[in-house]
Amino acid sequence: MPPSKAIVMSALLPAACCAWVGDAHVVGRAARTPTRTALVVSLDRLFSRVLNSDGLRPEVEAAAQDWAGMSAAVAVSGGARSDFASRGGYPDQDDIETRVAEAQESLSALLQACEDRAPALIADEAAVLPLARLAVWVPQAEWVRPLEEWDAAGLGGADASSSLRSLTAHLLETWETPSVLHGALAHRGEERGSAVTEAAHRVSYAFTLAQAAAGAGTANVRDALGDAILGGDAGGVVSKAVSKHLVATSSSSTIDPLHALRRAQVRAQKGEEWVGDGVCRSRLGRALLGAGDAARDGSDDDGGGISEAFGASLVGWVCTHAEELQEPSEVAAAIDFALEMRREDPKGTYSLAGRTPGTIAAAMEAWQRTNVEFERDEAFEPNPRGISGLFVRNATIPANTRVYIPYDDPRNGGPDEGYELGPGSAEGRGARPCTVRIAEISSLRRLVMEGQKLNNCLENKRDSQLKYVLRARQRVSSFWSFTFTYDDDDGGGDGGGGEPEHVLLAEVWHLRQGNVVRQAEGPRPRTLPGPEAWYWLGVWCERENVNRDTWDIYSRVIAPVAPPPVQ
Repeated sequence: MPPSKAIVMSALLPAACCAWVGDAHVVGRAARTPTRTALVVSLDRLFSRVLNSDGLRPEVEAAAQDWAGMSAAVAVSGGARSDFASRGGYPDQDDIETRVAEAQESLSALLQACEDRAPALIADEAAVLPLARLAVWVPQAEWVRPLEEWDAAGLGGADASSSLRSLTAHLLETWETPSVLHGALAHRGEERGSAVTEAAHRVSYAFTLAQAAAGAGTANVRDALGDAILGGDAGGVVSKAVSKHLVATSSSSTIDPLHALRRAQVRAQKGEEWVGDGVCRSRLGRALLGAGDAARDGSDDDGGGISEAFGASLVGWVCTHAEELQEPSEVAAAIDFALEMRREDPKGTYSLAGRTPGTIAAAMEAWQRTNVEFERDEAFEPNPRGISGLFVRNATIPANTRVYIPYDDPRNGGPDEGYELGPGSAEGRGARPCTVRIAEISSLRRLVMEGQKLNNCLENKRDSQLKYVLRARQRVSSFWSFTFTYDDDDGGGDGGGGEPEHVLLAEVWHLRQGNVVRQAEGPRPRTLPGPEAWYWLGVWCERENVNRDTWDIYSRVIAPVAPPPVQ
């Protein structure tokens, strides 16, 4: 049976006093007479060590050192004002090691404190990232309270987010900071497995320094963030209007601080929320662009090259031309195009000033086609709107149903009065029971196969593949396969019927105003959807709130109408 807390604490009282004095030395402050709160906290910590002998796992401690090394590399290479590439590569290892050595006592103290009081912050290799950043980026001399006075007793089994908030409020904030800054130390950006990108580290650096300065009262959020990003006047990047919207960002432990900044920049330009969505999808939503050349050569304007000042000009441009751009995907594409053109411009002065979406449309399309790389296959993410497929067994179309298919008129070999469907119809269309399946296409290879089934071969049409892959990556399109399997065919299997007949391939665009059918092609050579397929397309669109009326045809209709699949 473990000893009672009272017995253990009475036995360790002398050690506790010594430990407290030792901790006071560790945090870089003169030893003093322990307060009652500090002494109780120290006793609680020692009691926890006795009853929890596992300690900090070696792999977690090693991860903390690795994170400290990366944090140091970011700090000594310019923080959020620069990046490794613009400074000629990774920093000198001696500089990194010196910075880590300076932070070592802080890191050890933080790890030990969290072992005793906030185990969620040392639960695994990823969890210790905020502690490593804090130790390296904010020296102990700038902590507003001693670490040993951090009373985490109220945390209980708190999660990592709550524990980190308690710790940073204690160490960094004499004055409470806006909630948009509270997740700065934990920011990981778009994770790639267990890795965190360089860009995400630099975003974390900027917002952490802003939190520390604002919390200590040495600067307001606007000035602190501007200094972290540009090293000086950031009026064009973090203006008063931007700052106002930024600090008003709704509280959330999972908020992305960079996205909050970009949305604040859009709101300051009176842009709509969907424009902010597009900005966040672009490179501006993944990285700070740094100070650029202006900080190095004192040049005017945005200084040339890639910089936050140039990024702010792009935000202004997309807000001005939002009506022409229409969709978040187009906003993102325009920004990424301009950044690439600026990077490739020998003078580094390319700008969208004086240009419109119309004047750059052709260049943007050519750039997108050459910018997409993919192998023979690529997985597509599920559609972003939660649209579901359809599966109906033993389906028939109700009697006396009549459908009218656009363009399917006598000039193109179709009937004058549309098609009669269902039992009792003249041709018997839709009366034969079948299994109707509408399924989302989940890969490029599957999309190509669907094209083959419709004799609309995409296999050697790289331009078409590029368009579809690009739209799938941007998640502005999803692709859908329509098949009929006739239950009275002798195909065997527990599903009954023979091989599925591929009758339609549809592309749905996911726009601000809703989901719309962009393309819907039947088998070649006619390409128009057959009447049965058109009927089920309508059923599915009505159920999933997809607008079918936007469909249009993109090829000539010359072949006669195919006969109905009746016995």
